[in-house]
This record gives sequence, C-alpha cells and structure tokens, in this order.
Amino acid sequence: MKPSHIIVCFFTVIILTSCLGNRYSNKLIQRGEENFSQGKYREAITNFNNALIWNRKDPRAYFWLGKIYEQQNRIDFAIINYEKAFELQPHDKETVLRLTTLLISQKKYNTSLEVLEKGAMFHPLDLDIGYLLSLALTYSGKAEEALLLIDKIPTSSNNTRLTYAKALASDTLGMSDYALIYYRRAIELDSLNPLPYFEIIKHLKRRGETDLVKPYIDAAIKYFYDPFFLEEKLYVLMSEYRWNEAITTATTLFNL
Repeated sequence: MKPSHIIVCFFTVIILTSCLGNRYSNKLIQRGEENFSQGKYREAITNFNNALIWNRKDPRAYFWLGKIYEQQNRIDFAIINYEKAFELQPHDKETVLRLTTLLISQKKYNTSLEVLEKGAMFHPLDLDIGYLLSLALTYSGKAEEALLLIDKIPTSSNNTRLTYAKALASDTLGMSDYALIYYRRAIELDSLNPLPYFEIIKHLKRRGETDLVKPYIDAAIKYFYDPFFLEEKLYVLMSEYRWNEAITTATTLFNL
C-alpha cells in the first residue's frame, strides 16, 4: 500500500471514530437529561461522564454536570464543570450566568469579571449579564465602572436588579442620597426582591434614621420571614423598650 493510501486510511478512521463518538455522546447526554428531569442524579452523572469518554470536548456534558452539582450544593464541583463548559462554548449565555453567579457567591470577583467580560462580547448590553457584571465590578472596587455600564444598558431604569446594582455601586462610592433613591426605586419596581431590603435597612441604620427603617423591616418580615429582618425588628423594639413585642419576636427568631 502506498504511503498516500495509508494516510488516507488513517484520517478516514479518525473521522469515522469521531462521528461514532459524537453519536454515542449525544445518546448518553439525552439519557442524562432524562435522568436529571426525573431527579435521578446518580444515573445522570454516570451518563454525562460516559458521554465525555466518547467526546471530551462536548460542553453539554460539562454544563449538565455543573447543574447537578449546583443542585446538590457541591459548589466547587459545579464551578469546575461550568468553567470547562465555558471554555468550550463561551458564547452560551446560561453557562456564563450560572458560572458567574456561583463565582460571585464565593467572592471570586476577579474570576467572575473575566468570564462576564467575555460573555458580554457575545451578548452586549444584555440585562442579565450586565447585572452580574455590574455587581462584580462593584465588589472588585470598580463601582464607577459599574455605574457607567448600567447607564449604557437600555431600560436599566425600569429593571429592578439593575436599579439595585446602581444603588449598591452608589453606596460603595459614598453617594448616600443617590443610593437611598435607587434602593427605594428597586423596591418599587419589585417588592418581592429581598436584596434591596437588606441593603436599605443597613443603609438607613448607618444614617441613624430609625423611624424610616421600620416600614422596610415590617414589609421584609411580611414577604420573606428571614432571620436578618427579625433581628433588625428585635433591635428596634428593644431600643424603644417595647419588651412584650420584643419577647414575641425573640421567640419567633429562636424557633426559626
């Protein structure tokens, strides 16, 4: 057999093997997705890992493994797999959002910035990516850049999360009055978003405006029943010597 024929045969085998691998990988990923929808995470993990044996560069397998580990609160494993999925398909918006949400929750702000900036190249002025990018910028000490970014995004003034992000950036820069305006605006836009309540309560306490903080504490307890808000309620009641209400609130807090 001539050398040229050997080379042709060699590349033919590679192509056929690759096609076969992709075929088996697709089937295994489909099975894994079915397992996931049924809550059978162990079987899903097995199928996604087997899919990677056939095709190590299939971003879907890594993405779904990330979703499973995130669901199981195994954050480090989720991040590792989301990062691999992102390397293979940096244009995928859901991968960017899931990965950077976890990175920010783990205070890995610089890493989240790198991912979000790449994601923003594929999805310029996207509301979801813009929101996370503005948070990452603020937490990384670049609050001014966060404000400039938010102002460039269309309809940002009517988006509760971007308004909240603007309040946070303003607060970080010491722009107290502006921060208060934006926190209030974020709550007006969506009264069921807990984040502005957390921050406006802390903000008003720093300003010493106890009377203004009370309605936000009461509303937050009504909507969310989070220990943080009950603790703030207890603090107010004790400062006003309302002992019976304080005891009731303390009992509720203890039983949570």
